[in-house]
Amino acid sequence: MLLGCSTSPTDSTKDHSSIHVADATLITLSHVKAYLLIGNIKQAQKTFDTINTIDTIGNPQSMPNTLLTLAELRAASGDAEGAQQTFLQALDSGLLDKKSISVTLIDYFCTEKKWPALQGYASALVASVPDDNIQNASPTVNHLKNSALTQIGLCFFNAQRFDEAQRWLQQLDVTQQLDSQAYLALARMAVEQKQYPTAQQLINQYEVTKNKIDAKMLWTAFEVYRALEQPEIANQIGENLYSLFPNNEYTRNYILTVKRGERMIRRQQKINALIQTTDSTFEKKQPTSFPEVPFHIMQKGETLYQLSKRYGVTTPELMSWNPNLVIDDISIGTKIRILPIP
Repeated sequence: MLLGCSTSPTDSTKDHSSIHVADATLITLSHVKAYLLIGNIKQAQKTFDTINTIDTIGNPQSMPNTLLTLAELRAASGDAEGAQQTFLQALDSGLLDKKSISVTLIDYFCTEKKWPALQGYASALVASVPDDNIQNASPTVNHLKNSALTQIGLCFFNAQRFDEAQRWLQQLDVTQQLDSQAYLALARMAVEQKQYPTAQQLINQYEVTKNKIDAKMLWTAFEVYRALEQPEIANQIGENLYSLFPNNEYTRNYILTVKRGERMIRRQQKINALIQTTDSTFEKKQPTSFPEVPFHIMQKGETLYQLSKRYGVTTPELMSWNPNLVIDDISIGTKIRILPIP
């Protein structure tokens, strides 16, 4: 009996001590976040340093929140690598409340191109709400998952990391209305995979849900409609891009695309005129030797880049029209096709 009585107070003291440490830590972390919110990084660091790190990391209730706040502190201080490392440690604990992760921190990892942090968070979100349990999850949890995965997927999409973008955007709960940019990105990737009916459905949903536009969105919509062979809509979007964002990089892409298309049409018209002239001059006893598509004979010192500038096309286009070429090993006298195969 004496032994039982003597051990109980000690255990109770430990439990209460653990609770007090957790509560004190959470209060201190809230102060750190408040200082970060107003931009006082120096005071935020000073306040964070008052936390007893040994007791906190030994307490499973406090450890993930402490690591997450430390990640935010390091991000605010410009230590991107340290912020990513600490953030991944917080995720690894398995106890981190996903709702406590700020949009600002994810934006920071996106800006700094810290892909492991974004992939780790996305994986944790998907694992916390598997597809087979999504109907049983609360609306708040589903909304959080959709919002965060949209943010991460669009980050990868805008960085032209399309495989990763598609991986996370396809994890969205489509029973909820998605962000219009998510519909647009998914439509663009469907076009890339030649899934045109799917792309049409997605671009329709984008049109219904869009509530803002920027140059990137207009350019992406232009690409989708052009691939869907709807030139009237594509041209109208292109003109909107040109008038609203005249000095934007995507506007320059649009201008170059239009001019390149016009040059291709004019060049083909000249070729057709030459073919008609040849046909009317010579009797058609045998096929004419005049080529439907002209070639260029490589001369000494010439490069594909020089040819692309001369004929108003791109180097990738020349490579696609001449699939047997090795770009760094083109012999003098090689015939280079300078228009697409009809």
